Amino acid sequence: TVIKKFLDSKNCGSEALLRLAQTYNIHLLKDIPDDKEKILLKICDYNSNFKSFVNYLPKLEIEFNIDSELTPSFNIPYYLSVILADKRNDNENKDYSEEANEILMSILFKVFNCSDRSIKHSLNGFSITNKESLYDRTKYAGLIIDNFIHYDLNQINHIVRSTRSEKEILKLFDHFMTRKNGVSLKDWRENTNKLSDKIYFLYCYHKYDWTHLDTLYQKLNSNEKYKVIEDNREKIEKDYATNKSTFHSIEINYLQHNQVGKSLITAETARRIVVANGYDQKHKVFVITCYNHLAKRDHKNYQKYYEHFGIKTMYCSSESSTKEFSDKNVIHTDLETYFGVLRNEGYNTLKNRESSIKLPEITNAVLIMEEFDNLILDLDEHLQYVHDFDVKTLDPNANFNRKEDFEKLFVKVFIKKCNSEFAIKTSLNREIIEIKTENDIAENIYKIGKLGSITLATRIIGCGADIKVDKSIEKGLHLILTYYPKRENIYTQMLGRTARQDEKGSYSEIFREKPSFSAVLKKDINSRKKKIHETAEFFYREYRPNSKRANVELDWPLFFALIQSLKEEEIEQCKHLEDFVKREFLWFISF
Repeated sequence: TVIKKFLDSKNCGSEALLRLAQTYNIHLLKDIPDDKEKILLKICDYNSNFKSFVNYLPKLEIEFNIDSELTPSFNIPYYLSVILADKRNDNENKDYSEEANEILMSILFKVFNCSDRSIKHSLNGFSITNKESLYDRTKYAGLIIDNFIHYDLNQINHIVRSTRSEKEILKLFDHFMTRKNGVSLKDWRENTNKLSDKIYFLYCYHKYDWTHLDTLYQKLNSNEKYKVIEDNREKIEKDYATNKSTFHSIEINYLQHNQVGKSLITAETARRIVVANGYDQKHKVFVITCYNHLAKRDHKNYQKYYEHFGIKTMYCSSESSTKEFSDKNVIHTDLETYFGVLRNEGYNTLKNRESSIKLPEITNAVLIMEEFDNLILDLDEHLQYVHDFDVKTLDPNANFNRKEDFEKLFVKVFIKKCNSEFAIKTSLNREIIEIKTENDIAENIYKIGKLGSITLATRIIGCGADIKVDKSIEKGLHLILTYYPKRENIYTQMLGRTARQDEKGSYSEIFREKPSFSAVLKKDINSRKKKIHETAEFFYREYRPNSKRANVELDWPLFFALIQSLKEEEIEQCKHLEDFVKREFLWFISF
């Protein structure tokens, strides 16, 4: 009766509905002893966006049934639709289309209300039939629901206006909401984490046509470079038509951001090399990245793409065997993991004497090196730190060699700032996310970018880490750099962690000295390391298990450690290393 009185009041009816939605009680409306149609009309009067949704339903030949649709989950879309209506009223939009708004609202209410095609998918994912503990279901519920609501509704609006349909958007939501059989909560959360990316790239797909991109290319390139594009346009369009069907084998119709750009170019380059060599497995293609998690990601993204062309591929993990390389055309790996596999197999070969190590044939191999600057130029920079937290105020006269200045900064300034901005009641009573290794990225990437999070990271996060920033953070990710790297390309890459993909962002710098970037010098091949590597490769290629050499598992590692300790001029004097290895370690083999 009380709710009915508020609903009938012209002055406070809309406010009453909003308060019911905020407290998850709007479903109580269906218990009002009144005509259901009259209640529906009042809801429409108080919420123009809900009215758009109801007006669109007859076009789908369905009606809104208060008894079945006015469920607890109805609170979420109702509240969001009111906020959107208020924003539209505050900011007049010349491009507003009632038809597009009807479709947009139908998507909003269908996604979040408990109908057959809705958030019911996610609720089923948390059901007790999946046999997870209550703790795990509680832990992941908030994270997964967050992923369903943190995206840009303006992008959905643009997609709807371009397609005049809800099908593509609903298909995306269905795909990510549904938890497939056997999928863990962690894997399901990682899948839902991709939703905002898919919406963004679907938005870009519809926003930018070929004419727009052509104009952009012409603007960004000189006349001479653009002429190259013009001269090859027909060939490029033909290749695109040939390969377009393969995109459908990657489970999605529109590629996400870590499947475009250089990763797509790399996969296509590898494919062309394999095809040009007639699929000969002696001409292997090694795709080398600077980090293991990037190799794993890129192989996963393009595995079906390669399969479409009959190309055999693998991701080289620390558990891989060199025997797996023999029948593969393309191998994704990073150098540390690859050589780790070789070292492990070399050790096991000497220790167990069961089989010889099967080194891959690389005489005719092609290396595609992604992030070449990281792999070759900047190895010395991998362990530097980037600290990401919100501090702006500094005393220009502070001397950080004094302990009291540090305490003043972090206790009196940083903590005070956190208290005022985030209402923290204790000094640092929150989780600090530390990113030092690749495993740290995989375990914590979904936490970074959340409202109020503080992340301390090495520069490893600057390459390939897919940081999702909550849409509720209006100013985006704020990055604070606390050291200048040796080279400017790394500095630029660090700044590229924020303000990505049309998102807002900012950065600050806390330094004791002005930047002094080193020039990129020519990198010569280290003849000492080359000679040591060739000696080790020669031994393992030629070695065969033989019981006559009782101490080879001890003798060879000691000898190899010895030559590694030699200086460059001493290595140069060793003209006959291979002959020595033959005589002392491979004497039972006939050359």
